[in-house]
Amino acid sequence: MAKRKPPKPKPIVIAEPTPEQQAQGAFHRVGMAYRRIPVIDTMAQCKKLTPRQFNGLARYRDVAIAEERSLIEDSVGKMMRGALGGGDVGLAPNMIRTAIEMQRLEAALGNLRDIARAVAVDDVTISQWAMQKWGTVEGQSVKGKTVTVFPAPKPGTQEQALAEVRAAGDMLATVIGG
Repeated sequence: MAKRKPPKPKPIVIAEPTPEQQAQGAFHRVGMAYRRIPVIDTMAQCKKLTPRQFNGLARYRDVAIAEERSLIEDSVGKMMRGALGGGDVGLAPNMIRTAIEMQRLEAALGNLRDIARAVAVDDVTISQWAMQKWGTVEGQSVKGKTVTVFPAPKPGTQEQALAEVRAAGDMLATVIGG
């Protein structure tokens, strides 16, 4: 009997982010997937944040993401909690610790909590935040004519938002001991 050649596998199609997704942020390829680059990483690379401010905002991002994870434990977590005498009652210690740290960080931020969360966790850019909070300029008058341009933050608001993010980064770095 003659041996049959195995069929060639179909090539794997890697889907790139949609144009709408690409308009909302930068992406890089990780293996076969695309991952969105966090806004704070881009700001740090462009030297808009000091390493200290970046570390504070990055820790805040990590804690916020950990807090948003599912409260459903895996079997290993349940087994370890049972082995330590914790039983099945209540939250896991890591969940309690994360919630406490998140409250501590947000208490330190005070009125900067909204912008810190938007930029560090939700990946809203400084200009997007400025436009959401203070509005946009959509038309400009040029020699008596109104020329429509893309929406832009009102003058001075982007700088104010950047100063607020930097202040939030400094506050967070102080709280975490950086």
